[in-house]
Amino acid sequence: MLMFDQGGEETIKVMPRSVQRNIMLSRPKNYSETMQLMRWLAVEGHHGFEAVCVDSLTTFYDHVMASVLSLPIKGEGSATQTYTTDMETSEARRVWPILADWGLAGERLRQFVLNCTRMETHFFASAHIDMEKDEVRGQFVYAPALPGKSALRIPLLFSAYVQCRSEPRGGEVVYELVTQPDGLMQAGVRTDGLPTLISPDLPGMYDQIKSIWDVQNTKED
Repeated sequence: MLMFDQGGEETIKVMPRSVQRNIMLSRPKNYSETMQLMRWLAVEGHHGFEAVCVDSLTTFYDHVMASVLSLPIKGEGSATQTYTTDMETSEARRVWPILADWGLAGERLRQFVLNCTRMETHFFASAHIDMEKDEVRGQFVYAPALPGKSALRIPLLFSAYVQCRSEPRGGEVVYELVTQPDGLMQAGVRTDGLPTLISPDLPGMYDQIKSIWDVQNTKED
């Protein structure tokens, strides 16, 4: 598996060594470097990776917005902009985003995820979670920590969207993956037969889904 880890190597450190040996870590410094790697993956269909993982979309969004702020703007508001120097590229970029920047950054993120899901390999992505208001139902739910409508639109691009929850039990903290929505946790897996709560083991979850698919395909045959 190829893992894009913008935030460091903390995720891999907690994995079993048997899993670590099967992971190649890439730490792109900005949006441009990430897109160069993605173009290579798209062209080199025989790259040998069974899966690609982005950890996480929340930190990757910072790279996306930085790339948008490096674009020049015209018209009203441009004269009031404050500029800083990007430490990675040494290019001048704006400090304060305008309304159009949020829309462009959100669309760039959506297109990035959409292109990843179209690759001939498994695609995994993580994100921090935050409280978001569901404008349709008028209640707060847990959603990916992404600005604007991206928090509700990005999960729709995945065939499986699970959320991790924790609670104290017997003097220790127990972590579980929620696979179906419960009103507060907005999850969903496009496979019938998966338990609502499973252990936080993504390879194990994939094995469960694959076994369900195999049974369904056998019945259809």
